Amino acid sequence: MYSYMDKGPIMHQVLRQELVASLGTAIGTNHYLTDAEITSVTIRATYAATCDADAVVKIYFSPDGLNWDTVPFDTLALTRTAGETCQRTKVINPPKFGYFKYAVYNGNDGTAKVITNVKVWVTIGFDELGVVDTYAPLGNVIQPQEVHTKDVTPGDLLARRR
Repeated sequence: MYSYMDKGPIMHQVLRQELVASLGTAIGTNHYLTDAEITSVTIRATYAATCDADAVVKIYFSPDGLNWDTVPFDTLALTRTAGETCQRTKVINPPKFGYFKYAVYNGNDGTAKVITNVKVWVTIGFDELGVVDTYAPLGNVIQPQEVHTKDVTPGDLLARRR
């Protein structure tokens, strides 16, 4: 168990891909949430100078980790600036219990229209008691590779509850 007073929100990197080819998809590691009331998803990627379409994070849900929804639970489009690194965060309202996986789709069509340095983080908030007991990965254990709090702060997450 993690106390908000001790740790703050819990952040995990669920996808890291050096390159996503034109019309390609990168799929992150599945993970299990329980009692998460506030969750945000952050994507960061660098667009090639020739890119003319946004990358999209597709978030899929499964009640048991085996049977996955065929339609995304939610999506997050990363508005592009060709040749630049872009980042966006979105607060989602997940079911109290279940498995999630994240897929990043590169909608650019063309040989040189790649996106690079793709990263997706999940930040998990807390229940009414200020305590969360949430993260149990399915498959490989994911260690946070980078802590990024520039765009999402604990205050941002808590403001949503007010």
